[in-house]
Amino acid sequence: QVAALFLCTLLAHSAGAREVCAEVLRSHLLCAGLCMLLLFGNELLLHHMLLTECLAILATLRWRPRPGRWRALWWLDGLVAVGLFAAIRLVQSRWATADEHVGEIFVAKMRQLFPSYFISKQVEPTFNARLYFAVSIFDFIDWRTIESALPTKLYHFAGVGAGLMAAAFVANVLASTCCREHLKVRREDG
Repeated sequence: QVAALFLCTLLAHSAGAREVCAEVLRSHLLCAGLCMLLLFGNELLLHHMLLTECLAILATLRWRPRPGRWRALWWLDGLVAVGLFAAIRLVQSRWATADEHVGEIFVAKMRQLFPSYFISKQVEPTFNARLYFAVSIFDFIDWRTIESALPTKLYHFAGVGAGLMAAAFVANVLASTCCREHLKVRREDG
């Protein structure tokens, strides 16, 4: 949810949206700090991936409080936030082990999905990965489930909607870039 909020902020391409996002993140981190205080410094809360993500996004927003000049480069701030998140998690990795099962689940699912790409010996999933695989929510979507929705035209309309949204976004980026160049030329002429 925090990453989705940040993506919407980047796509909005306005300083006001960045201020609102930063305010939401500050209040979220303040509440997490209060919870940690009330839980006597709970280590699981301190090293949680959500807090790391919030810190990385907030640092990115404080580093660049205004959007960049070119709207087409909106993804650079997202790349900086992902890099900061990875750096913070790397620093925390020596003592923050509460979320290590996420990586185990990812590797086990990738081995299940692409067995020929993992040339090394086949490794059994760890206890944590097997524990999560016992729940059907981590299974891949069954082909029968996809086939059952085909007659309803759900995927067709979703594809058209996604295409329209992508086209509107590209048109918005191109229009804002062209308008800025046009206004710049008019100012120089005037």
